[in-house]
Amino acid sequence: MTDADRRLQYISGFSGPAGVAVVTHDRAALWPRLDVMAIATESRLGPAEPGPGWTEAGLGIGPADDDPYDDQADRQLDCSWTLVRRSRFAPTPPAWLSKQLPEYSKVGADARTIPATLWQKWADTLGKG
Repeated sequence: MTDADRRLQYISGFSGPAGVAVVTHDRAALWPRLDVMAIATESRLGPAEPGPGWTEAGLGIGPADDDPYDDQADRQLDCSWTLVRRSRFAPTPPAWLSKQLPEYSKVGADARTIPATLWQKWADTLGKG
């Protein structure tokens, strides 16, 4: 794995296979194993059959079972991070951000890690916040 592929571990300490880190001026949250490429593909193709473990936003975050990556993140993150565990009720990254930031805040993302189709969907959600 190249250093560039270790962005998540560098910023959060979490060394799991995938995840999304969101950092504000005074808060940080991690969604372990949230695979943005899979979500972006789903957004273009439509969701797979929704069922237990799917959020209202249609993101297949998974059921609220014991997840080894949640446990790994719990061990690896320091106390300044919020761990967003797999749950059908877990907020999506833009939903979490919209509750953390004041109105008219600016939000950016690394275009190398967040596909444009997903970013547009998240930007639309943030605009409604």
